[in-house]
Amino acid sequence: MSEEVLASVGELLMRLKGAGADVRWVKPEALHLTLKFLGEIAAGRVDVVKKVLREVAAVHPRFTMKVAGVGGFPALRNPRVVWAGISTGMELGLLQSDVEARLAAEGFEREDRPFRAHLTLGRIRSRKNMEGALNILEGASDTVFGAVEVNQILLMESRLKPGGAEHSVLLAAELEARG
Repeated sequence: MSEEVLASVGELLMRLKGAGADVRWVKPEALHLTLKFLGEIAAGRVDVVKKVLREVAAVHPRFTMKVAGVGGFPALRNPRVVWAGISTGMELGLLQSDVEARLAAEGFEREDRPFRAHLTLGRIRSRKNMEGALNILEGASDTVFGAVEVNQILLMESRLKPGGAEHSVLLAAELEARG
């Protein structure tokens, strides 16, 4: 994420934390856009995923995405997940569908839900003190958090530890630079 997005989303997250809702808020530095969640995969299959991501990155140009607005899944007034929105031209959708199709061709299960680009801000644990947080979110519905230059695809590994998830980058595949 760009410094601009991290700062403005971080400011919103601080206000949301102050509302005292029972939500596990994401740390700003952990914000990310998931193109494809793979879950647990066999160690021998990691190289296949790396190969696919390199191939996809080589044929997709770099682009800019805008982070703007907030919402909730399934709905903002009764969310299980709170998110910030993403808007781009067609580039992100094409990139994501190519990743999905090429991984499916390698035997990875296709996602059955349509892709909805977003940054997860928090996961609701209970409805305790949610009203204040929802009021803040509704007030931020038109907020433009900033822009992000998308220039690579990362393959991330998450390991659950007692202190929370630990993330590491297994691959950074650079998108095609077009001049």
